[in-house]
Amino acid sequence: SPMVVMAAHAQAVTRSVYQAMTAMHHGNGTPLVKVFGNHASSNWRQSQGPTIAFVVLDADGIVVPYTRIAKAAREQSIILRVGCMCNPGACQRFLGIDDLQLRENYAAGKVCSDDNDTVNGKPTGGIRISFGRMSTWSDARRWLRFLKGYVDHGEVTVALPRVVLPVDASAPEVEGTITGLAVFPVKGCRAMRPQAWPLAEDGGLVLDRHWAVYKTAGRFPLNLKGCPALAKITVDLRDAAGSLVLEASAVGFGVVHLPLPDPAAASLVKHIHQLSPAQATGFAVDEWFSNVLGMPVTVKGGSSQANAPNTMLCVSHQSLLRTEEVTGVQMPMPRFRANVEVADFPAFSEIGWARVMAGEVALEPRGMCARCPAVDVDSATGQRTECQSILAALATARPGGDGRGPPKMGVLLRGTGPGLLRVGEQVIAQAAQGSPAG
Repeated sequence: SPMVVMAAHAQAVTRSVYQAMTAMHHGNGTPLVKVFGNHASSNWRQSQGPTIAFVVLDADGIVVPYTRIAKAAREQSIILRVGCMCNPGACQRFLGIDDLQLRENYAAGKVCSDDNDTVNGKPTGGIRISFGRMSTWSDARRWLRFLKGYVDHGEVTVALPRVVLPVDASAPEVEGTITGLAVFPVKGCRAMRPQAWPLAEDGGLVLDRHWAVYKTAGRFPLNLKGCPALAKITVDLRDAAGSLVLEASAVGFGVVHLPLPDPAAASLVKHIHQLSPAQATGFAVDEWFSNVLGMPVTVKGGSSQANAPNTMLCVSHQSLLRTEEVTGVQMPMPRFRANVEVADFPAFSEIGWARVMAGEVALEPRGMCARCPAVDVDSATGQRTECQSILAALATARPGGDGRGPPKMGVLLRGTGPGLLRVGEQVIAQAAQGSPAG
């Protein structure tokens, strides 16, 4: 009958595309896709319809965000269905989303039909292609060419846009004080707590997130959420026979030295004095970090490894205290891994800042910082909060926010020129036009 013929045609196209997709691999042998459903079962003809649900993997086996695939496909007139396809139960099952992660997704602002395809480094949905009686072998080949070519593009770095807010000349200035500085030379490791620190030419702090730890041949840096052992590692500047080095240490593992890049060393020599002498080390950098973390890793340095490069994160004590009052959940400052800790400002006034002066240093606000489950990890121990989730409290209360997107706390600042930030220094901020804050 015509229906049998049409079904057989759709099934044949689907089967051929499935086999071609699962035969694709990266150069290192990693599969290009992970397919869900009953395609691999012995009775696939009876149990699997003419659809293929899957996720695309990069060479490290990391899921490529489905919105990126869908956007590129749409530009070539290929329409994909993405997300959970109105089947959250199957989504949980095939993506391995447990109940805790489901709550974290919700806390991060994930809702049906949005573009929030990744939370805490894990996918929130997948991709589905469908075939029918009008599908042709030419359609199938075009899809396969697109899929292979897109994945070969790799990761794209998106520059942080410049946002300049008009200053409200009638708005009163608000004043506060820098109560603490924190620099994180190695992403995920413990912070240095200097009394003064210079700004880098790119607008961030010198050496902040300059290094990151990667799994061997990995593309993405390890973070405290995925590798709690990073919390074992303390870093500090030391004097090695007249040269500055960054000394990393961990109890029971001795130390290792990371040589400073010339521009950073020159900047720090001007401002940092009375350093303790470096300890002797017989380790290579990668060897030492691999021993501490219990797996083969490599340490890479160079351009900023921060999520928001060339900025520094400023968090207000008053905003945290107000959030504690509203939610009943403690908000320890170290959980927010701020570079600049300030006090004495009205709670949440930072939302409306358009111009900031810290002493003689001009700082440009670059937007609020969206928070993720990292705030529920103790940066000193690597232990995760088992109850009273800070992220969930932020998501529920939405302190000082507009109720949209992931919860936010802290403002990203960028230096507009060279300078030095100091603990105890006065900070003056002025609000943008139409801002309700301050």
